[in-house]
This record gives sequence, structure tokens and C-alpha cells, in this order.
Amino acid sequence: MYYMQGLTSLEAIAIWVVFGIAIVGLLYALLLRSQILREEKGTEKMQEVWGAIKDGANAYLQRQIGSIVPLIVVLTLALFFSVYIVPPSPEALERFANQSLIKFVLL
Repeated sequence: MYYMQGLTSLEAIAIWVVFGIAIVGLLYALLLRSQILREEKGTEKMQEVWGAIKDGANAYLQRQIGSIVPLIVVLTLALFFSVYIVPPSPEALERFANQSLIKFVLL
């Protein structure tokens, strides 16, 4: 539990509980997915309407991804290079002295 160093036992337990709930949620989602995929596809007209809805949803999601990815890249680069603009505090250097990423960034 090296990564949980400095946490109280309640905080560590809370992290594991959240992790467990997330796994249970994913398993439940897989169960629901398998139930839906076992259902009948419907009539030909229903499948045609479903295809049109799917095409529209995919076009919308592609546009959203095209809008958000550049923002994510810019923010990621800004956070990464912020170490060069504002050096880590002495407390951060002491806390993460054994971490190789801090050494890599400071070189």
C-alpha cells in the first residue's frame, strides 16, 4: 500500500469501497448489455429507424470528439510543462523524492 501512504485507514477503506462499487457497476453494465443483445432485433422498419438513429448519434459523437480532443491535448501539455514554469515546492520535492517522474521532469 505504498501509494496509500499518509492516508488514514478510513480514507484507504473508502478508496477500496469506491473501487469495488465501480467494478460491480461495470459487471452490471455487462449483464445488461448481454440481456439487450439477446433480444429480437424487431421488424425491418424498426431496424431501418434504428440505423438512422445510430448514424445520427455517431455523427454527433464524432463532432464532439473533434471539438474536445484539441482542448484535452492543450490542457495536458499545459499541465505537463507547468512544472518548468512553476517549479515544485520543497514539500512536493520532499514528498515525491523517490518518484522517478519528478526526477525526469526536473532534469
